[in-house]
Amino acid sequence: MAVRWRALIVVLMLLYAEFVFAADITATLDSSDGTSGFSFRDSSSAEQARIDSNGILTANAIGLGTSELTFKLEVKNDDYNAIRAIGNSGNSVGIFISNTISGGGAWGIVVPGTDGGVGKKGGLTIWDQDSGMARIIIDPSGKVGIGTTNPGASLEVNGSIKANNIWMKVAEVDLSASAGYTFSGLDGNTQKMYKIFFQGSLAAGGSDRYILIRPNGSAAGYKSIAYYDGDAQGSDVRNDGFYPGRSGWNLDADFTLEYTISAVTGRRRIGFGEACFWHTNAWYLGYGRAFGYWTDTANNITSIWMGPSGGTITGKVMLFALQ
Repeated sequence: MAVRWRALIVVLMLLYAEFVFAADITATLDSSDGTSGFSFRDSSSAEQARIDSNGILTANAIGLGTSELTFKLEVKNDDYNAIRAIGNSGNSVGIFISNTISGGGAWGIVVPGTDGGVGKKGGLTIWDQDSGMARIIIDPSGKVGIGTTNPGASLEVNGSIKANNIWMKVAEVDLSASAGYTFSGLDGNTQKMYKIFFQGSLAAGGSDRYILIRPNGSAAGYKSIAYYDGDAQGSDVRNDGFYPGRSGWNLDADFTLEYTISAVTGRRRIGFGEACFWHTNAWYLGYGRAFGYWTDTANNITSIWMGPSGGTITGKVMLFALQ
């Protein structure tokens, strides 16, 4: 009987227990008001925080490492570690943020546990909870994908990009014994300027061969001049295309060139660039100044052809657009 009374006394003590932590904070285990839980009250007995019987914490504000509270929860650590989310999941572990207003959205920052729709294992994903898809991912090697979970470059975007004053690669083509190549599907009014990189081997076929660039495939209306130096000096003028340089001495040559063309309709189409040709007998021609214009200002540039005036080229050509 004595044991039973002692147990009853302990229960009654726990039904209303008070623990004084400091002069102005009291923790109370209390069920006398019908809301059992563990409450924290200030010196005026006003409740500041409560853990209810379900383990749910409610509070005006909580600070970890700080008493300067502006938000519901603030964590301060003067070292680099402040908050850590840990889990062991074959899907992902993350932190989610939701705005419950209609159309407010729900997003997560997650670390995938496997390769797949969530992203790359060992990477980081910005997850759209409402749509159930990854919007931005960083793979373990640091490559960033937007609209793709398998980026193949430092930045890969699956979709269109809008930017101010940035060079974007339109296309890259490998040529084999080619007499020329046409980039089609262009819009000069939107893309404003084009930059061409061209390198390879020119099979001249026993004649000097000129590299030419022709917007819309047009072979008329140009005045283009290129000054050369090296094992010969001089200049050439062409009226059948923008002209960055040529081979010499009727020899085959390896070459590289860069050429830029303004493209907006209604303005003069001006081009400038440089090139270098290294011939089979080790002679070279360097074109440090090549420039010209095209008189057609009315038609939108929708394609660009480039190639030699004869012979064939094996190499690579790349086209960039300024947007």
